[in-house]
Amino acid sequence: MSYTAEQLSDLEEIRRLSAVYARGLDRFDMEEVMQIFAVDSVFDATPVGMEEYKGVDAIRDFFVHNQEVMNDQMHLFGNFVIDLESPTRARGTSYLFQDGHLKSGAQVTTSCLNEDEYEKRDGQWYVVRRACIGLMPMVGNDSYQE
Repeated sequence: MSYTAEQLSDLEEIRRLSAVYARGLDRFDMEEVMQIFAVDSVFDATPVGMEEYKGVDAIRDFFVHNQEVMNDQMHLFGNFVIDLESPTRARGTSYLFQDGHLKSGAQVTTSCLNEDEYEKRDGQWYVVRRACIGLMPMVGNDSYQE
């Protein structure tokens, strides 16, 4: 498969969204976490036993909770497969490994497959839907939701 220079740039910008998101989570930087989401995005955590969060306010509330309960965390993304559907729409998957500790000391470990939808709006790519599908049992899930 061959790509134009613009398509290669789009693919790199889309991959970068998850890297910025991970860095923001691990630095506890809410502005960095949220910059990847469009105002009407959906973050679907139902496959891992949590809720579906619709819109940036609900998504932000979920990640504020994350920052309040986590002491430390590390997110690693890889194995990206991104399909450009048009100049402004794409779909993709990536794998996530997350490890960290709650402020209580309990360990939280997650291995997920992210199924994403992306849109380019006003020249910038955003995640408009992310579904986290657990690949292995989440360690510490019950403690995390407290």
